[in-house]
Amino acid sequence: MRKNNKGLTLIELVVTIAIIAIFSGVVVSLIGLGSNTYRATSGNAKIQMETQEAADQIQNLIIDANRSVYYAECSVGEGYSFTLGNQIQSDVQESSGGRTGTVSKAFVVCNEQKEGNIITYQYDVIVWDANSHKIIYTSKEANAIADTEENSESGEDTGEAASDFVFSENDADGGGENQANDIMPFSDEESEGSQGTSQIIESKVVVAPAVLAEDITDFCADTTLVLSDQIVRFQLFTEKSGKKINVLNTVNLRNPIKVAAPDESFGSAAAVVG
Repeated sequence: MRKNNKGLTLIELVVTIAIIAIFSGVVVSLIGLGSNTYRATSGNAKIQMETQEAADQIQNLIIDANRSVYYAECSVGEGYSFTLGNQIQSDVQESSGGRTGTVSKAFVVCNEQKEGNIITYQYDVIVWDANSHKIIYTSKEANAIADTEENSESGEDTGEAASDFVFSENDADGGGENQANDIMPFSDEESEGSQGTSQIIESKVVVAPAVLAEDITDFCADTTLVLSDQIVRFQLFTEKSGKKINVLNTVNLRNPIKVAAPDESFGSAAAVVG
């Protein structure tokens, strides 16, 4: 009887091992490529989400403004004290590429509320620091007594003798409560004919300066459509781990407002606002 001693020859074994190695290499490469793609996609999505969250917070501060907005260059001091500089009407970039700004900027939102002859003003201040690439937010409010002497003589009490205020340099150290001299009211076109001014009786910081977003390489805004279309546009440029994100938001304002500096009537925007 003949025995069946068939098996793998050395050559067949080597070929089999080579084929398995090739397929294993292909599988490992595909797994590595998929993993890298997932990490890149996940990283981009995370940065996009963080940037959009910051944009949503800024939009919420702007959308309900009922008095004014103002956009200007800004210098940032110790303890996050902010001093406004030259006004900027628009520096929004239509391109989708990255951008790194060199000048700090501030966007100021003013709201007012009147109860009797007491007017409460609140300024929300959004500052982009060119050095740290951070967006800082702070808020301050003041109560004022409207001087309606002339309006009272004519039988009217509109309370519009003065409807804005400015933070003085004395407030750069962070401010505090009951600093009546830290804020000066001013009148504007709404109060022409009235010679009085509102009297600040109390001012305080309601939100201490805090970081709203990081890794923001530039902040841009456009206030040119505020009066005509009740629209504010702003843009955030983010760069993190080599990834660049550009988010452009259009805010449809719910109230008709104006573009005005905190110290409009003094002819200068050099006021510390936080």
